[in-house]
Amino acid sequence: MQKLILIVLLHVWSSLFSQSLKEKLSLAIKKLETDSQCRHGIISLYVTDNKTGAVIFNKNAETGLAPASCQKIITSAAA
Repeated sequence: MQKLILIVLLHVWSSLFSQSLKEKLSLAIKKLETDSQCRHGIISLYVTDNKTGAVIFNKNAETGLAPASCQKIITSAAA
């Protein structure tokens, strides 16, 4: 009986404090935006589910940004 109670409590606790991928990405982007090195930068990120095509996260996806190097363009095209 004690094991069952412990399992239920652990499940409830983990569900209360677990974050979805969208929440984790949002927090990471906010942390990056507040960094002093990114003060004048713009972040653009668009994440989709590979199987369903559903949008998981969208941050400035409509904003066109110049890549920092040509290598990133080739890597993105290859992916």
